[in-house]
Amino acid sequence: MRARAYLDHNAGSPLRPEAEAAWLAAARAGGNASSVHAEGRAARAVTERARAAVARLLGARDEEVVFTSGGTEANATALRPGALLTPDGRPATRLVTVATEHPSVLRGHGFASGDVTVLPVDGAGRIESGSLRRALAASDGPTLLSVGAVNGETGVVTDLAAVAAIAAERGAALHVDAVQAAGRMDLTMPALGLAAATLSGHKLGAPSGTGALVVAAGRAGPALRLLAGSDQEDRRSGGTENVAGIAAIGAAAAAAL
Repeated sequence: MRARAYLDHNAGSPLRPEAEAAWLAAARAGGNASSVHAEGRAARAVTERARAAVARLLGARDEEVVFTSGGTEANATALRPGALLTPDGRPATRLVTVATEHPSVLRGHGFASGDVTVLPVDGAGRIESGSLRRALAASDGPTLLSVGAVNGETGVVTDLAAVAAIAAERGAALHVDAVQAAGRMDLTMPALGLAAATLSGHKLGAPSGTGALVVAAGRAGPALRLLAGSDQEDRRSGGTENVAGIAAIGAAAAAAL
């Protein structure tokens, strides 16, 4: 039988050896990262090392990384009224996005239908700058612009520098779904002026069920919380941390970098 070549990394990359080793080590060690005893402190140290590795992948600060169960949860957390702030500090109340985005953006957001503008793409699958400028200019209120860095089906790469410049020109907050880009192309949040970016672990070679939302300092709005009731992830995603999964995405991020 011929060896099989796996080419569907846009759907999910095979588990990296580094991620598998980190995953198994953390799972075997156990411990709740919110506990104050030795096992809990060890689990917390694993979590924070992974947070630093994910931050480095996007040129962000450690404290800007919020771990999630994947890209969909990260998008759902960011794409809701008041979750992110515009550059002048106003909570975004309107959403502008693109017709070719992932369903977690197009259907997973929390904005009312009347507060959402969905832009078409040109014949090459790209955002047309004139349409983007007009949409942002016509938007009535503080606006969040959400675009994907790379389309997961067509492979079209967004000119993020151009999009970021237009967003800055119009005073919009910019969220980038970087699921298909992180670890495959240079993506530095501060250089682009991003308010937030989304990652998915299984696109990097970590297990499914891991991800992160990276929110720039000073850009988190009052509604940036998916699961309330506990203090984990700076009170933004309550519930016991998936330490083994977090260790794996951290190892995958370090290997990708």
